[in-house]
Amino acid sequence: MGGKPVAFAAPRSAKPLVPVFGADKFRDARYIAPRNESIDPSVTIGPTTSWGVINGPDNSEWLFKQSNTIEGFSSIRTSEITIYNNDYQEVGTFTINIPAERRVNDIQVFGTVTNRFFDLDANTYELTVYLHEIGADYSQIGTIDVYSITDGTLVTSYPASNALYYSTTENFTTYQRYIFVNEELQDDGYYLNASVYAPASYASDTPVLEHTFKIPSDNLQYSDGPYLNYYNIDGEPYFVVSQYEKPYVSDYDENWNPIATEDNNYLITVYDRNFDQVSQLKLPVEQQDGALYTFYTFGFFSYNDLCRGDYTGDDQFNFIVTRYDYTVGNDEDYKYDILVYDESGKLVNTIGSDLTTWMQLSDIDGQPRQYALVHIDDASESIQMVNVPSCETVVTFPGVLNGDLLSTNLDRYPKGDSYQYVIALGNGYDDGNGNTITKIGWYNPDLTLDHFANINLGSNGIFAQHYFVTGSLNPYLFNTDDQHEYILIGTFENAAGSNDNILCIANDNGELKYQFAGDDTKGAYNFGYLSGATTDNPKLLVGFMNDESEFTLDAYNLPFSMFAGGSGQEDDPYIIETPGDLNQMRKSPSAYYALANDLDMSKFYGKFKPVDAFSGGFDGCGNSIDNLVIDGSQSSTGMFGNATECGEIKDVTFNSPVIDVESNSFYAGVVAGMLSGEAAAISNVQVNNALITGDKTYSGYIGGLVGQITSNSSVSLCKVNNITINAPEAKGVGGLAGDSRTGTSFTASSASGSITAASNIGGIVGSAGNDVTVTNCHADMTLKGKNTIGGIAGESSRGLISNNYSRGSITATEADRWSGNYNVGGIIGDLGTDWSGSTTIVATGNLAAIESVTLPENAEAKAVHRVVGRSIADEEWMEGEEPRTEVGLANNYAVAEMTINGATTTSQDATTVEGADVAGADLSDDFFTGKLGFAYGTTAEEPWKATETAFPILFFENVATDITLDKTTAEMVADDEISLTATVEGSSAERVEFTSSNPAVAQIVSVEAKGNTAVAVIRCMAEGTATITASIDGLSATCQITATSTGIEDVTATRDTGIHVAGGVVTADNAVRIEVFGINGNKVASAGGSRAEVGSLPAGVYVVVATDAAGKRSTVKVVLR
Repeated sequence: MGGKPVAFAAPRSAKPLVPVFGADKFRDARYIAPRNESIDPSVTIGPTTSWGVINGPDNSEWLFKQSNTIEGFSSIRTSEITIYNNDYQEVGTFTINIPAERRVNDIQVFGTVTNRFFDLDANTYELTVYLHEIGADYSQIGTIDVYSITDGTLVTSYPASNALYYSTTENFTTYQRYIFVNEELQDDGYYLNASVYAPASYASDTPVLEHTFKIPSDNLQYSDGPYLNYYNIDGEPYFVVSQYEKPYVSDYDENWNPIATEDNNYLITVYDRNFDQVSQLKLPVEQQDGALYTFYTFGFFSYNDLCRGDYTGDDQFNFIVTRYDYTVGNDEDYKYDILVYDESGKLVNTIGSDLTTWMQLSDIDGQPRQYALVHIDDASESIQMVNVPSCETVVTFPGVLNGDLLSTNLDRYPKGDSYQYVIALGNGYDDGNGNTITKIGWYNPDLTLDHFANINLGSNGIFAQHYFVTGSLNPYLFNTDDQHEYILIGTFENAAGSNDNILCIANDNGELKYQFAGDDTKGAYNFGYLSGATTDNPKLLVGFMNDESEFTLDAYNLPFSMFAGGSGQEDDPYIIETPGDLNQMRKSPSAYYALANDLDMSKFYGKFKPVDAFSGGFDGCGNSIDNLVIDGSQSSTGMFGNATECGEIKDVTFNSPVIDVESNSFYAGVVAGMLSGEAAAISNVQVNNALITGDKTYSGYIGGLVGQITSNSSVSLCKVNNITINAPEAKGVGGLAGDSRTGTSFTASSASGSITAASNIGGIVGSAGNDVTVTNCHADMTLKGKNTIGGIAGESSRGLISNNYSRGSITATEADRWSGNYNVGGIIGDLGTDWSGSTTIVATGNLAAIESVTLPENAEAKAVHRVVGRSIADEEWMEGEEPRTEVGLANNYAVAEMTINGATTTSQDATTVEGADVAGADLSDDFFTGKLGFAYGTTAEEPWKATETAFPILFFENVATDITLDKTTAEMVADDEISLTATVEGSSAERVEFTSSNPAVAQIVSVEAKGNTAVAVIRCMAEGTATITASIDGLSATCQITATSTGIEDVTATRDTGIHVAGGVVTADNAVRIEVFGINGNKVASAGGSRAEVGSLPAGVYVVVATDAAGKRSTVKVVLR
């Protein structure tokens, strides 16, 4: 978009970004509904004297409103306070009554709502309230009162001017402390007393004073950061006190300018939970060149100014110190240096120097934390992007880029394995039709522009102030379509000729999708607040202030809209069209859902948090969910966390899901962490190319589909293809399920891939408990663990395992420490012992076609057999006892070529743990049907079908579920050749067919298939267009070929071209575009404007074509050396 600039300049604030939109000068907001959409506030609070946000006991954000009655000029007589929880439910109301003799002129609600801190009553909530009072001698008196929200009683009171609350939970243990701060005059001056209280306990029913930090008040002057900080590092609490060793000012000169104390130091002292000093950093206070004064502070740069070894790579504390210089002579009085020191006082690294301000950018999975450091001086402005802890500069944006003024309203957003910077421009544009356009640029890390979001403010638009906060660029925050939304405050001229300020939410299309404007009742816009943008319950709060200085708050639950239809009933499910819709299942976990189309979850912001307590149903309708990255920090991890007493989860394919399971998770699977209930079923679900990893301490259950399945639930007609599970300490891992119990069943399902775990590892199920059945399944897995490994089940408690076969290999690295057994079998690793003497058959009609079992060199193969590893025969028998043999086996076979530590075993008895021999060459459909009883057909009861190999597969297998091409468009010239790679999900790529819609333009030269990819070589024959289609099983993907001339055949070289080459750069006078062609006519470089970089091109002869605004072209042949 072009046009003249209009009055539009984003302010460059020196303050860190906070999620607050606007200031007192901006007008208020009433929702203006676009396109007949009706959105009402979830709750309206007010009018009231004040309102605000406080922390709830569950770490969510609660609201309060407060109404005061005033006597005289400023004395408060009563203050009524109402508290609302994160669901906007009123928790309680209480009134503070001030006696007439007290002159209280300020009452502030602040801090954190607590439960069981100030008393032991689990049914009450307490809140801290600050009261400022003028004493009889006009002294300033501060008091912090603690009130019960439940009944309004005053619980306790502290003489204090400030309070800090800290609470952290590690491994289910919570450490919480309240610190009350009061200034006290002692013989040698004023001190701040910071008193640390532990919560009430059974030893004391009131908080207990643990320690008081006494800090000289004068030693805190000229240090802007907090003097007392709390950090949790590796689960341990630390308190940090920062101050000057001596008062910063020793005296004043004749003009009352302060004189800095000589030989001073800045001290940062670290205390542990017992308040013992464990470290101290002592920095000399040194005035920097060009500064009138140099100050120091700590806890000012970030929330991680104390860390352990992040910057030094060892176990030392690292300190991030902010040093700032006071200067005169430019627009910015302070310049900041962000310095990293180790415990000895050694300067380890510098994050940034001579800064005006800085912002932490949004964290992105797989990327280092990053800060935007802003430099402003008389000559230029720039924004330096720096990674921490490496302190490496990624890129530096100039203040003006390609003629566009960049503002400091910015963030970054993930894109593939990298990210893009999102920066609001500081200049606006007229679109030529009288409309004001404000632009947001999406820039790559190499400074190139990806695209602009051009937001149309309309003909009455004057100004826009943009806001980016963590999570605000999530396209599924305000609604669940795929477009990004942007927060801005727009200034608009109204009919009366004055200006209105409106809170707006715009989208990628440039529409002001949601607008909030003032009215005469609520009054002027005060500010907006985005609460919990990265949580499950995001909210938009919009505040108003009327002419009587009363506030009204409209609170909106986000998103404003979700789902493409449906009511959530079984016969009318919610329709899911986008990743944002999928995420909203957590709002109604008992509802029913249907997938309308394939989902690409790479568009989703962050990791997908499991939908917990799911009791509804999910129908994929044959569609796929691609690139799902699941948050592995929950106790039950999967798309669904605990799916309890739910309905069917069916007819969906997961392509390339990823889970990094953390140590606090118990169960993990792509579909669900845990599945239970008689009606709960996973049916016709496929998982392709999943990657599941467990950290080095993870010891729970992992399955390709579900971590644990129990209570008569079932898996049928499912396939897990090419899965990789790497969890070296996990003790229950299977291709389909990690652990199964109580009557669950696996029917007509398969798994392939690899598993590395500790024990109880199975190709289908890790542990099969009582009454668990596995029927008509097959696995082709590379299994590796310490011990207890089976080709179908790692261990079985004697449920029926029938008509299955296993392929692949097994490696056991360590015998069981108690028995010395390896417990390895081609079908079952460890078969539970039945002492009753029952002859019930528990494994029949199975084939162990494992290629090899590998044990440590020279290891005794204890409890290692071809079909069943450990059985009753491997029990320890006392002298005089008659050893028993396993009698629960019948009609099981093993491929004769199977080796155990390099040696084969032979047996003709199909009722033993070794099974009967069958040569690989003798495997056939007749063997599987006649000997094993496999049933061929197209149902779960008769699921097998023949193949061209020796092994049957299930009737729904080797059917592609998706096909993609690595290119969707390509430009070619005659005789060019390119490769197109087709990737198939759910099947091998051997059956992929490539066709050309116009072989005279683009011809398919060859096709080569390997695994799930097929590569076609395409040759350009002549100018024109053609569509290359790759197809398999009714699915297709296309690539549009555009064939052109070489671009130089009709161009005549000229001498007087105005084209110059120097220093690896081509320049051309008055050019709007430069193109560089190889001598064969292939375009090798191009750039808009009058300048193109060619320094990276190999030496050789090239043709440069420069085009001016009138379309005139000039050419020259050049030689690059």
